[in-house]
Formats: sequence, C-alpha cells, structure tokens
Amino acid sequence: METDTAMETDNAADTSTAAETDTAVPTADKFVEQPPAIKSTKYIEEWGDCLSLCKHDEFPSKSASCKRGLRAAKIPQTYIFSIRSYMNKHTCSRTSQSDSNDKRKGSPELVSSFLNEEFSGGLETPSPKVIKGIVKFKHGVMISYSTALRGKNLAVCDQHGNPEDSYKMMYSYLYMLKQVNPGTTTDVKLDEAGKFKYLFIALGVCIEVFAVMRKVIVVDATWLKNGYGGVLVFAKAQDPNRHHYPLALAVLDGENHASWTWFFEMLKRAILYSSELVFMTDRNQSLVFVVANVYPQAHHGHFLWHLKENVKVHACNVNKDVVVHRFMELSRYYTMADFDPAYESFKRRYPSVWKYVVEHTQKHKWARVFFPRDRYNWNTSNSVESMNNMFREARRWALIPMLECIIKTFSD
Repeated sequence: METDTAMETDNAADTSTAAETDTAVPTADKFVEQPPAIKSTKYIEEWGDCLSLCKHDEFPSKSASCKRGLRAAKIPQTYIFSIRSYMNKHTCSRTSQSDSNDKRKGSPELVSSFLNEEFSGGLETPSPKVIKGIVKFKHGVMISYSTALRGKNLAVCDQHGNPEDSYKMMYSYLYMLKQVNPGTTTDVKLDEAGKFKYLFIALGVCIEVFAVMRKVIVVDATWLKNGYGGVLVFAKAQDPNRHHYPLALAVLDGENHASWTWFFEMLKRAILYSSELVFMTDRNQSLVFVVANVYPQAHHGHFLWHLKENVKVHACNVNKDVVVHRFMELSRYYTMADFDPAYESFKRRYPSVWKYVVEHTQKHKWARVFFPRDRYNWNTSNSVESMNNMFREARRWALIPMLECIIKTFSD
C-alpha cells in the first residue's frame, strides 16, 4: 500500500513534530500498520553530566546543539504519522538548557534527601548557610536559607523520628525508664487542652549520690530547636573530682514564673530540703522570685557572666576589659581584709560602674566574702553551658530521642 515515494516525501506534511506527538489521532484503515508505542517525553533516567538529576525533572527547552528529538511524517490519505527518527537521550548539559537555569529552586525534600545520604550514621549536619552552598554545587539549584533550615529539620525527623510520635509514646517511655532506674522521679503536666506542657526527670541514682556531695546546685536553661520551641533545663552538682554531676532535667514551655515554679516544686520532691542548700543561677527575675518562694531557707547566688557584661557597659572613659577584670577579682575575695581596700579602690577609679553595682545588685549575691554559705568555686555558668553545648545537636531532635541521648550520656 505504501510506496517509497510516499514514505520519503518532503512536502508540507513532512514536519518536525516533536511537540505534536501527543495529539490524539483517530484509527485509520485496518490494513495500515500501527506505529510503535513511544515513551513519555519525560526523561526519567540519570543524565550523563554528573549532576545526579531526580526522576521526572522537566525542562523548558534544549540547547541548539542537543540532538535529542523526534521526526515524523504524515502518511498520505491517512491520519497516521510515521516515526522517521527518534533520539531519546540528551547530548547537552543540563546547565545549558535555559537562560533561567540559575533561577531554579530546590525544596526541603531535596535537602533532606541529600543530607540523609551524605550525613548518615549520626554525623552532625552542617549549618543552613553551608547547606545552601553544597546543594548548589552538587545539584545545580539555588535554595534559600529557610529552605535549607526546613530541609535540615526534615532530615532530623527522618533520622530520629517524628515529634508527634514522641509525645504519644512519652508515658510509655517514662514508665520503662522508672522500671530500669529504681527511685527515679518523673512527672508530666498538660495544659487545659490536654497537650504537653512540662516534663521533669530525676534519675534515682543521681538523687541518691547527691546526699554525700556538696550542697550546691547549678540551674540553667537553653532553647530547644525541634520546631515546637520551649527550653531544656539542667540542674547539676559537682562531684569530689569537680566533674559535672547531673541531678535533674526538664522540658518547659519557657522561662517564666509558672514554669520555674513547677520545676522547683518537682526538684523539691526529688532532692531533700536542707538549709545548707545553695542555688547558683543567672539573674533571671523569675528565678530570683521562685527560688525565694519554693526554697525560703536556701541561699541563692548569681553567675557573674551577665553581671560583668553589664559592668562593662557602664564603664566610661576607661579600658572596659580592665574594669571587668577588677570586678571579677572583687567577687573572688575570701576575707573582708582583702575585699574592703580593693572595693574602695574600685569605687574611686570607676565611679560610674560602682554606682551601677550599688544600685542594681546585692553584694551577698555576687561577692563570695558576703555569701552566707559555701559556694566553693562556682562563679560562672560554664559548667552548665558546656552541658548545653554537648547536647546542641540533640536539641533539634524529637522528645524521646533527645531524652535517650541525654540519659545515655549521663550513664556513660
């Protein structure tokens, strides 16, 4: 039926119709041979330019040098098109496909998939700023800082579980924790809507051994980064070798009167009350108020870090670092014979700083010589800050994986 002439005619019907092959064509006479089935125009295999493209990627055009395409000719007196040539593979680089290539955007799912592949096995993922550059280099797409951050958080969920599932399993986890750690104190508080609000854990062995240690407890909080907010609180002591000794931990919704009151009430249940007890915290007003109300006979000292920063601000026409150094020396004196002359000299040389210290602080809160109990070597929050830094990555995880990491570290 078909002649060679008809098959090879270069008339108006012979066109480059790569874009028209998807047009529905009615079936012709039954004696006409049907053309072979054609694959989708979406190229779903990996390219040969080492860019590791994802499946189902689509592109607006191809470069002039690319040989990928399809050529068909209409068979005379029919509605059938005959495929003359079909090049299914690109011969150009993806980066040369479009003038808008640099405007292509990545997604959080792309970032998450990349991080799970490249940073598996518990490796700490880089910062969002670094992730932006790596994704651009590896995949040739631009992402924003927020996309990198969302992708990083999504990768954390993939590796360490979903936050919602952790809250659902919380009571089961705490039950098993008490079964394998006799004497452990735990408590959970929900809000009016029945949603998680506070969590407190004090391991039994930590509570038991604190009875023979120095009665100084350091309390500090650090922000969680798991998408739900809140703070992670540590209460810790110091063993005879001056090593960190954890006593309790808590997850609160923030640093306010209600949350701190609940935490210290729970701590009071775990730690035997004693008039020798000393608390060291920063100068958070809620902490000052709550410690005085929950532990009226305990003593409360302040870390010097925030105070010395305020001292530096009020230093005028002098070397600020020298002023801070002199103030820190004042806080460490053991006897009045050493403190009084040094304090008078400080007053004469730095009157503006002295005025701030007198009007906004209490000597017995920061000066060792006036402190009514033994605070030993506690002057800064470095010990708790080092613990916060140790769990920096875990603070991004869901609740139960984070707790498991912390408790395992305590056990080690």
